[in-house]
Amino acid sequence: MKTHSLLLDEECWAGYNAESRANENEDTDLAGWASLRDLIKEEIVQRREEGCDTSGFDSRLAAAADGDLMDIYGELQSLQIAADFPYSEPSDLDSLLAGCGASRWPVEIGDDLLERLHGAWLGRIAGCMLGKPVEGWSEEAIRTYLSAIGEYPLRDYISLDKDKIPEGAWAFPLTIAAFHSTPGRFENGSVTRKVEG
Repeated sequence: MKTHSLLLDEECWAGYNAESRANENEDTDLAGWASLRDLIKEEIVQRREEGCDTSGFDSRLAAAADGDLMDIYGELQSLQIAADFPYSEPSDLDSLLAGCGASRWPVEIGDDLLERLHGAWLGRIAGCMLGKPVEGWSEEAIRTYLSAIGEYPLRDYISLDKDKIPEGAWAFPLTIAAFHSTPGRFENGSVTRKVEG
């Protein structure tokens, strides 16, 4: 079994423009929007915690040129979990349920609670998909941008218009999101169809 904790591709990082690179050295608390080198450093830790042998990857990353980073990332993704890894971390429902064993017990969920849980889950999906492009932006910057592109108040996915990004707002989240979660650009089809279907 192979897990993926960080999904990157060449097209995605092609959107990592000069303006975004200029922000790499700024202190930021934005989870998920660090430099590629920082993300791969975290990926080394993640793969180690998933039971893979990451020996040598820290020193390779430290010595790597920027052009070699995606190769290191690809190698990390191809690592296999060690046979003696003491934990089972399945990804499919049947394996997860089988791993519960006798500790499972029936829980009765009424229609009201089921409807509330479903609504909460859909709200989380919508919030993540709609909010990721402007993660870390102030409310004022979001309102300024959406007004400038004619999408305020927001009723759909945020469109990309690099010329109208407010001064001081970090362009990289919106630029990278343009490859995956802006109108007309969804990986593997429509998100709406996946949620409903």
